[in-house]
Amino acid sequence: MPRKRKQILQLLEQTNAQHLPVLDFSYVSAGEFLDQICQMSWLTKLNLSHGHLSHVPHAIRNLTLLTHLDLSENQLSTLPDSFTQLKSLTYLNLHFAGYNFSATPELISWLKGIEEVVWPDTLPLFEEPPKRVDWVGSHPNRWLEILRQSLQRYSDAFNMEDRGYDGTSVRTKADSAIQQVFDQVPELQQILTQFYDDFKEHRFYWTSCQSESLLDTNPFQLPTKTDEEWLLNSPTDHLPLRLLSGIQDGRRYVYCINIRTRQKSLIFSSPFENSLIYNNLSSNQTDCSVQLFQAGGQRLFLRATFYERGTLSRSEWYSSANGGTVWKEQAELTYDWLQSNCELWPQLDFF
Repeated sequence: MPRKRKQILQLLEQTNAQHLPVLDFSYVSAGEFLDQICQMSWLTKLNLSHGHLSHVPHAIRNLTLLTHLDLSENQLSTLPDSFTQLKSLTYLNLHFAGYNFSATPELISWLKGIEEVVWPDTLPLFEEPPKRVDWVGSHPNRWLEILRQSLQRYSDAFNMEDRGYDGTSVRTKADSAIQQVFDQVPELQQILTQFYDDFKEHRFYWTSCQSESLLDTNPFQLPTKTDEEWLLNSPTDHLPLRLLSGIQDGRRYVYCINIRTRQKSLIFSSPFENSLIYNNLSSNQTDCSVQLFQAGGQRLFLRATFYERGTLSRSEWYSSANGGTVWKEQAELTYDWLQSNCELWPQLDFF
């Protein structure tokens, strides 16, 4: 929401006096304050979105500590060459930065070196536009990111029309991106059923829907960014967990037991033939083998490989995000990804 001038001046005074590292100047006609902002060399995050900006001054080069900059929804025609002095920049949002936005080849080349850039639709970055989902297979959680970005496009289209512009093309791009994901991964319709229904009924066109929250629940139960950071630190202390197996009433039961608390939780059960009850991989009488992995501080993954007479072996994956108290079977479409990445994770136990 637009802010009153008194509030704006108070915000600038507070940021300047306390050297606050974050300045949210969104929805402010910021042009007359840019010179003052560009002297705040301590800033690390700056939001100038929806600011009616027609230019960025060369003094922007003073913000050498800036890591995040949002220039979306403005009236810019280009960026100054001094922009390349922002050596700390890792995120730049240029979405709808200007309806005739352009940049020199040198500036585009520099922008491509930034870790994350939200590019304006008017800027021809490639001779051929990249396919929107050609990298989807690298990590299933990235499908969710495409859907989140598409929801933002719906919001952008609504804001454009609220300001008197035609948002049809933006909304069409969002439709196309979401449909491509669901076409490429049909199983998503079963995992994100309500989201898909809202999409097909065009409910996202004008309002938020409760199904949007599904994108933030890690529906695939895969390693999160926090888990990946944990792995990067090469932890040495593993959780005190062991696998326990038992046979009862013609079924194999597999449990996870905490050797400190003695708490035991059921992971899965499966039928077996009476002669196939040994877990010796060199034997023809193996019914299953089980491996327990730790992918994060509390996130666990278990791979159960079943060996059945007359058929090829098959694997099932189970996960727990709370240290092994509650286990959930993986969505089938993530099995291949789990299979190809499990060697990255510390192995806790095996039988």
